[in-house]
Amino acid sequence: MVATRPKAANGLGLSTDAALANIHEFSYQMVLLEETEQVQRRLSSLVKTYQLRGKPIHDANIVATMLTHGISFCISDDQDDYEVFSEITVLDSMLK
Repeated sequence: MVATRPKAANGLGLSTDAALANIHEFSYQMVLLEETEQVQRRLSSLVKTYQLRGKPIHDANIVATMLTHGISFCISDDQDDYEVFSEITVLDSMLK
């Protein structure tokens, strides 16, 4: 989504083909985690615990997936999106 979003809207402005080519290249370096029933239960718990509404639920889904699969830290440009979640540690992707 971000890759194909216009640069003026804080995206990368890539064409669909270029974005898909990037996904293909990254897929060799990634491990994809399944969104299982357990992830959905964890997501529901996070939404209730933190009384989330709207866009933060997307972030909670990432956190739920991480926690279910035993991951306690992530790297992000949007650290503020995750500050509510005390269960994880978020590192700035622009670490120097």
